[in-house]
Amino acid sequence: MEQEELTASRLMERAAGSTGMDDFGDPAFQDWLDLLTWSLREESDLNERGHRVATAMLQAKLAVRLRVIHAHREYPEIAEQPVEAPIFIIGMPRTGSTFMHHLFGQDRALRVPRRWELHHPWPPPEPATYFSDPRIALHNQEMLSIDDGRPKLAAMHPMRGDFPEECVHLLTPTFASTLYWVLFSVPQYETALPGWDLEPAYRFHRMFLQLLQWRYPASPWVLKYPGHVGHLDVLSKVYPDARFVWLHRDPVASIASVTHLTWLAHTAHQRHTEAAAIAARIARDYADRMRVSMEQRARLETADRPWCDVRYEDFVGDPVQCIQRIYKWAHLDLSDESAKRMQAYVDQPPYPRGGYKNDVQELGVDAAWIREAFKHYTDSFL
Repeated sequence: MEQEELTASRLMERAAGSTGMDDFGDPAFQDWLDLLTWSLREESDLNERGHRVATAMLQAKLAVRLRVIHAHREYPEIAEQPVEAPIFIIGMPRTGSTFMHHLFGQDRALRVPRRWELHHPWPPPEPATYFSDPRIALHNQEMLSIDDGRPKLAAMHPMRGDFPEECVHLLTPTFASTLYWVLFSVPQYETALPGWDLEPAYRFHRMFLQLLQWRYPASPWVLKYPGHVGHLDVLSKVYPDARFVWLHRDPVASIASVTHLTWLAHTAHQRHTEAAAIAARIARDYADRMRVSMEQRARLETADRPWCDVRYEDFVGDPVQCIQRIYKWAHLDLSDESAKRMQAYVDQPPYPRGGYKNDVQELGVDAAWIREAFKHYTDSFL
């Protein structure tokens, strides 16, 4: 019975039934959903909790997709909303991008997507109730059962309804998202993802942002997601005036950290998992992604629109000073009030930072292979 629940047709049927909607928009996502559900059934070796989480998650993402498409169909003016000069924080995973994104979230003149609106986008948010919307508490309640099952994972990547959240949840309703291989072992899906033409996914990404800013305009959006690397050309096609902040960290440290995170998630959802196999897949994936991204950057970057490079060590050494440099690069005004909120956030973050160790040997991370595979990248930026 569990296997029958994890099929694209069954999930779509249940999502349509729960929402009363049946227009899923561009059908390109169905091929991606078919492969993901096949991989979950045939490759993941899910435990009981894993089946429950995967089924509920995919159905919820289909419901979000239905609501975004429905809103655009019922209110055509949403599609007229410009998404102007968004700033994308990119780079490998675990490079400090979450903390940087949270700092940007202290500036109320900007817009960062927050978890509650990405999971419950209808009705769209409004400024007057943005930080008191009851959906914040609702989403916090929804996350309790998730965090209870994987407390160490929650410690590595804290989540709260009002926290800034990355583009991964703008893309999960397209079923072309790295989140699925972080949470579950889906090797064939993970291998196929970098080679897909993600233009339909990024078109939906834009539709989602247009809905969220319909009643609460952005000036501009600040977005982040490690999965953008490898797809910067199509992202720039959908967002021609996009601006990029590229965070750089030693790839051995980055891969060890994301391996640890992924291994914890897999352990919560599967009967069996091996950290070394996870590390090898992630290392190969991001070696290719970074090579492709460097080639794409060479074509996309121009003298009048330079990209902003930030070293991890510089950012963690003085986060607010680094943010001030990014504001100057982006020609944005950082108010004294926002700068003070950022510094207060650095001094007293609303969640414990650190407290875990990413042991390269224990996790089976092949540091020598990574050093060689990423040499062109590290020589260029580190």
